[in-house]
Amino acid sequence: MSVPVSKRRVVWSVVAFESGLGVVALVLALLWNVPLREQLEGGAATIIVGLVASLPMLLVMMMVAALPWGPVRELVERVRELLVPLFASCTRRDLAVVALAAGVGEELLFRGVLQAAITAQAGPVVGVLVASILFAAGHALTRTYAVLAGLISVYLGVLFLRSGGVIAPIVAHACYDYIALLLLIRNAGSE
Repeated sequence: MSVPVSKRRVVWSVVAFESGLGVVALVLALLWNVPLREQLEGGAATIIVGLVASLPMLLVMMMVAALPWGPVRELVERVRELLVPLFASCTRRDLAVVALAAGVGEELLFRGVLQAAITAQAGPVVGVLVASILFAAGHALTRTYAVLAGLISVYLGVLFLRSGGVIAPIVAHACYDYIALLLLIRNAGSE
């Protein structure tokens, strides 16, 4: 029998971890002279670009989740085992806070600092690839998940380059995470 997990503890733990990634990004930006502040500029159009950019990721997620292939089935089961018990009692607001913290913390670190610093030294292709390999390694729940996370990271890395900053990737990442969590919890409740 599993021990019930406090909703407040889960939300704050995830927010603290993801915010910690943002703090690491800020420290690294200072140490490596990465102009992070310039990457945080953007208005309503940049936010709309981020929202629209989340749609292909969500479509791919739904298509992949429907595949009857063994590694995908394993991934879906693993995600359900780990995330549903953690987030099942969370409100939509809780999930939005978690998703926003993940979008901000991870994108500041992987796109805003790591990709930007590597791009400045080795070019945009190497910047996107190295940041995506590191992102995939940080999401290696299963091999399949690491590969999918790496592909999403390439997509977000290109979005970062095309949009000229980190706002569009933050919005796309946060929106994707929020909708993915909502679908995961909703689908688990209907089984």
